[in-house]
Amino acid sequence: MNTQFLLDIHFLQIDMVEIKQFADLLKTIDMAMLTDIWGGKNTYYINYKKT
Repeated sequence: MNTQFLLDIHFLQIDMVEIKQFADLLKTIDMAMLTDIWGGKNTYYINYKKT
């Protein structure tokens, strides 16, 4: 996906386990759209341990 023309839009394509590395950026966001595909080995960890 070419996102270079979207100046104030950030696309974070990460596993939710890695969300902490974006803490500073997330503090500056006025609005977020979260989409996800659940499944795999980290589903239990993300849903129950991290939340």
